[in-house]
Amino acid sequence: MTQRPTIQEGDTGPDVKDLMGLLPLYSFDSTLTEAVITYQRSRGLEADGIVGPQTWAALESGAPPYMPPGLPLPMSPSMQDAIEDIASSSAIAGYDWDDRGEAPIGYTKGVALAFGNCYRAWKGGYPPAVDMAKAATGDPDDDVLAWYADDFRQLGMSNAQNGAASLRHLWMIVLGLGMRESSGQHCCGRDQSADNTTSDSCEAGAWQTSYDAHTCSPHFDTVFASFEAAVDSDYPQGFCDAFSEDVSCSSSNWDNYGTGSGCQHQDMSKNQPAYAAEVCAITLRHRRDHYGPINRREVELRHEADDMLREVQAYIDRVEARE
Repeated sequence: MTQRPTIQEGDTGPDVKDLMGLLPLYSFDSTLTEAVITYQRSRGLEADGIVGPQTWAALESGAPPYMPPGLPLPMSPSMQDAIEDIASSSAIAGYDWDDRGEAPIGYTKGVALAFGNCYRAWKGGYPPAVDMAKAATGDPDDDVLAWYADDFRQLGMSNAQNGAASLRHLWMIVLGLGMRESSGQHCCGRDQSADNTTSDSCEAGAWQTSYDAHTCSPHFDTVFASFEAAVDSDYPQGFCDAFSEDVSCSSSNWDNYGTGSGCQHQDMSKNQPAYAAEVCAITLRHRRDHYGPINRREVELRHEADDMLREVQAYIDRVEARE
């Protein structure tokens, strides 16, 4: 086999065309360097954006990017930047939440990114995302969309159909709930006034979900398994970097309690905040009374949040239509 040349951004020629065809993550919205780096990270290669012998060997052997089961292909850096820009310029980014003030900008960006991936997963038929996007069940004891039915009605929003609208409206609640529970602090540890220090009952992350909520639905366990598989990989879609912006975490926040899956859940909730957002969304559809602010109807539903999520949805649709 003829040895391929080393290629980097700006190079041209037939080998560059071959490279574009081989890269599984190359699309119109990413530079060649971005797509190469994402692929290199996914295979455990040096992520320098330069295609040398090892990267060529992986690509030509057909080695796919590492993907935790069920999760969508990683967003390109350009896609992440675009979604973060949507979040930063949205009206909800400057909203003064009741008793909480403005959210850390990283929180708004992080939720937008997490929703974006969940929307992509829903389009791909990923069962947990399909479950999130189902129509309101009519059971307010368990389903948050039914619990807040009057509020949605006043906003002129319907959750009567399966699909993107119900998914967006659920994530409106996710956005508001994280502000009530933690003021948008992804690294938030357990409630220090509580004595629940077992691994399964300790709350963790922006939404303060404890692992014992996983019994509400097998979809919780599916998301747990997918993100757990990503812990030792370079799958970069937990979006901790985004969630961390404008957030200060004390050392005690990072402490986890106990062992086993409950401890792992605490760690992932803080270090992969997109995981925490997704399992919160599932819990809200099956055991909404897990969250005190929901039970007390303290969570604000803001049309500005839906506007932001709708813009993220439209952007993803445009990107995927061109690929």
